[in-house]
Amino acid sequence: MINIKNRFDRNGSLLVSWVRKKERTAMKYKNMKSIAVCGIFILGLLAYAYPNDIPDPESFFGHKPGADFKLIRWEKIVEYFNLLGENSGRIDVQELGETTLGHPFILTIISSQENLANLEKYRNI
Repeated sequence: MINIKNRFDRNGSLLVSWVRKKERTAMKYKNMKSIAVCGIFILGLLAYAYPNDIPDPESFFGHKPGADFKLIRWEKIVEYFNLLGENSGRIDVQELGETTLGHPFILTIISSQENLANLEKYRNI
């Protein structure tokens, strides 16, 4: 909710265009903020889930994920997740098939080694 108190011009008219512009800007970035929060959460999980000999996402991709004007190709993301899966006992990467564009469609399960060992048990619950 945007506070519109004291948003009047010299003649005492409400600055409706200013309020509308602020609302559009807020709505525009609302989805971007939620995507960024989810990305940071996932990267936080990854930071906890891999040992020290695996490069962090910033050094692997050459820039910070989510940086302005920088996109990461799907192939590099899959390569990084496969690297994590191979070098960490807490990450299980499974290829479920291909996307409509022919890229690998992966499922990544991040958990403790005990939970991953009992994965079938948890699937049956």
